[in-house]
Amino acid sequence: MAVGAHASFAIFLLLISSASAAFDILEILEEFSDEYSTFTEYLTDTKIADEINSCSTVTVLLVANPDIAPLASLSGDALKQAIYTHVLADYYDLYNLPRKSSALLPTLGGGSVNCTGLPDERVLFGSSELLKVVAARPYNLSVLGISAPLTASGNDKAAGAAVSTSNTTKPTSTASPIAAAPATSAVEAVKSAVAPAPISATGERVVGAGTGLVMGVVALAAIWNF
Repeated sequence: MAVGAHASFAIFLLLISSASAAFDILEILEEFSDEYSTFTEYLTDTKIADEINSCSTVTVLLVANPDIAPLASLSGDALKQAIYTHVLADYYDLYNLPRKSSALLPTLGGGSVNCTGLPDERVLFGSSELLKVVAARPYNLSVLGISAPLTASGNDKAAGAAVSTSNTTKPTSTASPIAAAPATSAVEAVKSAVAPAPISATGERVVGAGTGLVMGVVALAAIWNF
């Protein structure tokens, strides 16, 4: 293959890589507006949504409308720091979260969240329990539903005093798929719904272009005898 063809192929692969990492968190959350509209509004007001979209790997911990009241009294920088606590600066799903151990997971705001995997397979972020996978785009974006707002830690302490620390109350919403499966733990119920491809809570793929892009690479390789 000529040098020019090699260079063109390399650029094409780079474009594919960039496209696969691109996402819009607000567009993804539109599908779940009935459950997470308040948290989505906070992401917009604090401009943190833009920062999430610029990340190559990120995890968002969502709190449902009925459970987000402890954040309602916050505003300005205090609210922003509190929301930062719900955005982890890496990709985490059911398969790489701590199992029967604890770990401090860094947040987008420079602080950290203590994540604990319990012997009964439940997972806690601080004292808030993981409820379900809302949406996923391995291995760039993970969106998880949790039972209550997190208190701030590390560099996120600005909001810590203003957010209630009594986060042990179970979620009031009965619409969660996990709540409908009393015979299994939250993690086990979520695992049964997670496919290896990008998914949403409704079973639809968040992004469906990956297969076509790979086929494009194969076709170009064949044309160029790569």
